[in-house]
Amino acid sequence: MYNKSDVQDHSLSYSFVCKLIIHEKVPCALFYFSKSCKVVLLEAKLAKNSKFWNGLKKQLPKYLKIDACKNGIFLVIVYNDKDIKRINNIQDIAKETAEYYKVDIKIIIVDARTDNKESASKI
Repeated sequence: MYNKSDVQDHSLSYSFVCKLIIHEKVPCALFYFSKSCKVVLLEAKLAKNSKFWNGLKKQLPKYLKIDACKNGIFLVIVYNDKDIKRINNIQDIAKETAEYYKVDIKIIIVDARTDNKESASKI
């Protein structure tokens, strides 16, 4: 996860590029973010996706290599408790993958469950 300090710097401009590629005969969008000389590639997956772990262990590292990029974000969207259980060890797997490919992979989890949050109107 990113620290608060990683997202507070609003004084520098960021570049954003979306590139459409074909992966296994399926169109995929790759997202690139850059600030100064640091480029970050974003791979997003639903936790329930049948190729979820392939996205982290194979796809993201492959895209990083193709683009000679060392920094990646694996964004995971979870919709239920089953998804949460499925990604229980994601940080360990990300660390192993990053070490194996000699890249930096950060995990961002978007908790889109609706049954575990109090309504904002009732707070």
